[in-house]
Amino acid sequence: MASYYMKCESYKDLQTLILKQIPKPKNSEEKEQYQKEWVETTEKAQKLWGKLVDKNKKFYEHDKFLNIEYLSGKKQYRRKPLAKGRPTKQSIKERRITIRIDEETKGILMDYCQTSNVSESEAIRRAIMNLKYLR
Repeated sequence: MASYYMKCESYKDLQTLILKQIPKPKNSEEKEQYQKEWVETTEKAQKLWGKLVDKNKKFYEHDKFLNIEYLSGKKQYRRKPLAKGRPTKQSIKERRITIRIDEETKGILMDYCQTSNVSESEAIRRAIMNLKYLR
């Protein structure tokens, strides 16, 4: 399954992406057919653009564009998922604390992490937040 994506700032960019899926005309008959499809894609692109912007309003308002991906196997257009990477500034933790623990404590921590499906850091954060209610 092939996928293509393009940075789209308006429905015209999306129309260009749609038209890339249509083979270029080689003769006058194909040229007429291509022109008909070009007109149809204008309407299709406007409707699809409206839906994509509504669905991804937060991204569009922030960046003023959407990375639109075309999945050829599903014949579907969607916002390209964000790549994994560094955390956002809001989620960056400012302080680092290093501790030493014994094997028994490590085992308890690992069991909790596996059953709760969280990282060791998140488990420790949760334990510290519970201290707030013990006062």
